[in-house]
Amino acid sequence: MVSKTLVTNCKYIQWSPDSQYILCALYQHSTIQVFSLHSPDWKCKLRHSVCGIVDVCWSPDSRHILTTAEFHVSICIWSLVSHTVKYITCVKETTKPCFSFSSDGSWLAVVEDQGDLDCISIFSASWKLRKQISCVGLGRIEGFSWTPDASAICVWKGAPDKCQLQVYEISTGELRGNFQSSESRMCGIKAVAWMPSGQFLALACLDDKIRLLNHITWQPMVEFPHSDILLDKVCTVYQESFTKEQPSKISFELIHGRPVIISSLQMDLENPTKLMGTGLAVFSSCGYFLATRADKMPAALWIWSIKEMALQSVIVHKQPVTAICWAPVEPRLAIVSGSNFVSLWVNKKVMVHMTDQLCVSDVRWDHSGECLALCATTKVAFLQMPAL
Repeated sequence: MVSKTLVTNCKYIQWSPDSQYILCALYQHSTIQVFSLHSPDWKCKLRHSVCGIVDVCWSPDSRHILTTAEFHVSICIWSLVSHTVKYITCVKETTKPCFSFSSDGSWLAVVEDQGDLDCISIFSASWKLRKQISCVGLGRIEGFSWTPDASAICVWKGAPDKCQLQVYEISTGELRGNFQSSESRMCGIKAVAWMPSGQFLALACLDDKIRLLNHITWQPMVEFPHSDILLDKVCTVYQESFTKEQPSKISFELIHGRPVIISSLQMDLENPTKLMGTGLAVFSSCGYFLATRADKMPAALWIWSIKEMALQSVIVHKQPVTAICWAPVEPRLAIVSGSNFVSLWVNKKVMVHMTDQLCVSDVRWDHSGECLALCATTKVAFLQMPAL
């Protein structure tokens, strides 16, 4: 395992699209560090001296880095080639992420605040404004996501008592689809995830349920609940464990008995929505699996089979799951929980890779699926992973 030492706490890492570089976000110091994987002596540091940095992302060409300033004052576009900076202003503060690239890298979408109405601004790869889409029927945008084929954008409201989503064509700006819950029991949207084929859109809702919308009717086809009492005997349940003889050796034990009780956090009365809903939902690259985490049960990760429309596995850690990442080629899921190991789910089994006492808080596969980047307190480590 190879590691790079950082100057202070790293909160987020991301591979460049060409896997030549990796960026490390040091938000406390308003700094982004960039390392080259093929030229060890090359490194770069980006610092916003006026405002802090709250978000960061690579551009598709791997030669620009975009950062969001604190309070969403602006988006800075840093060029690693010309060493220049460009800016996009009027960014909406409450939306995260407030910008996103299309899957083909041709377009950048930014949520902008236009007074009484929010809009989606579409920029070209040369950072020129090409189109603005006003979300008239929605009003305020709380989140958005590109369709996998980059032909449309879905936008939604995140109000706790209402579930509303719209899909707009990029070429015409016209409304393609619309969904609004008619059930009073259906709470608002916390996050969304597209199946890579675009067939389903997963809505992670505030009532601890995942709902899969059909891409033709834009209506829910199935619901996936997250209960703290697990009775399902078909799915596999793994629980983190260790022995007294070897406390440093971590393994995941297969639990046969039912019911399985999953620990839940108490609701924060001052901020009741903080631990409400499903805050994490990610499809595998093949689209056969969906990984989710309910915020009130942060140590448990749920894996659903889309083919069977059923729960496949539940993986229970001792610490809250801080990050997950699917391999880009094979259905392998890397999971970290701030501990000194990476758990890897594959074919209904869980394997453990120890990380030399590095407490890993974030994890990212490179684009070949052969290497994992691990984010620890003051280091970024690289773990070579053999193919299946």
